[in-house]
Amino acid sequence: MGKKLTVVLFSLLMGLSLAAQAQCLKPTEGAAKAIFKWYVFDGDTLDVGADKRLRLAFINTPELGRSGAADQPLAQAAKQAVVDFMQASKQVYWQTDARARPEQRRDRYGRHLGTLYNAKGEWLAEQLVRQGLAFVVSMPPHVSPACLWWQEAIAKQAARGVWATQLGKELAASEVAASHAGFVLLSGRVTKVSSAKYDWFVELDGDVALRINKQQWREHAGMQPQIWLQQTVSVRGWMAWRSLSKAQRQRGYKHGVLALTHPHMLRLTE
Repeated sequence: MGKKLTVVLFSLLMGLSLAAQAQCLKPTEGAAKAIFKWYVFDGDTLDVGADKRLRLAFINTPELGRSGAADQPLAQAAKQAVVDFMQASKQVYWQTDARARPEQRRDRYGRHLGTLYNAKGEWLAEQLVRQGLAFVVSMPPHVSPACLWWQEAIAKQAARGVWATQLGKELAASEVAASHAGFVLLSGRVTKVSSAKYDWFVELDGDVALRINKQQWREHAGMQPQIWLQQTVSVRGWMAWRSLSKAQRQRGYKHGVLALTHPHMLRLTE
């Protein structure tokens, strides 16, 4: 009986531990501002004034089609989930990351980066990840907490939301084309690693290379990409597709370049 009780108690404690890992709490540091007027632009972007646009940190949602392009799968569902969260919340707060320097509190489009939560302390980002309507991303200094990665793993295991669509399937590096530009999940074998002044370029077995800022990478990882040679990696991030001259193609330049921003965005698969 004693042994059985020990096993039961251990299982309960493990369950509580896992639940704690999966629960995202509202930020404890950083200035919070109440939001009273808002307009949902898409699944990760809101307007809260005539000249202020907010971009949720830690996640990326499917893109709405622009200029006649089709929506990505579940883009409208992600947008509606944000609307539902805002309408159901009596009060909503916006909070910037206390670790971010002033110049890091906006993205390259000028959008303010941070987290949005309600009076209960519920994160909007977590709600989207939990429903399978967002991918988790880490872009320093906005490094995603473990609870979000945990929720993503649960959603992926359940084939929920994007994980049941083509967006949730890894693209083989050998199949990369211009049409894949944007946020992607990518898998490929590392064939070459070269070093420039500020960046490493990690070439995969396809028309794509990973660009890694040396200073940023060293702040978050002790490993250098040379150890990945001939290994298969799974990465996520935004891939740009660039035009190349004949000379650049002859020198082996890749059309696709994916900026790898943090070790969270990479996994060695063999």
